[in-house]
Amino acid sequence: MDVECDKCGKIVSADKVKIDTKNKWYVCLDCVGAAELAEKKKYEHTKIEDRGRVTSKIRVVCTYCGYPYMFDTWKKYPRECPYCGKKDSNLK
Repeated sequence: MDVECDKCGKIVSADKVKIDTKNKWYVCLDCVGAAELAEKKKYEHTKIEDRGRVTSKIRVVCTYCGYPYMFDTWKKYPRECPYCGKKDSNLK
């Protein structure tokens, strides 16, 4: 016995059809597989490498000695130049 899929309209055999309990439809296994795949992709997370690097560090040059170093804007660290030890006034 052949049955028509209510989702895509293909005619398939009765053993390759499932009943969609939400909509009360006959749905072929291809449509069921596509729906499950879409549901999995919906909750799939991107890997950390794919997201790109998010950093709070910026390159700063000391106004007194000219030494370049990295300043963390979230931690506000280091507050003084690691080379000369003087506090830079433009770091807030």
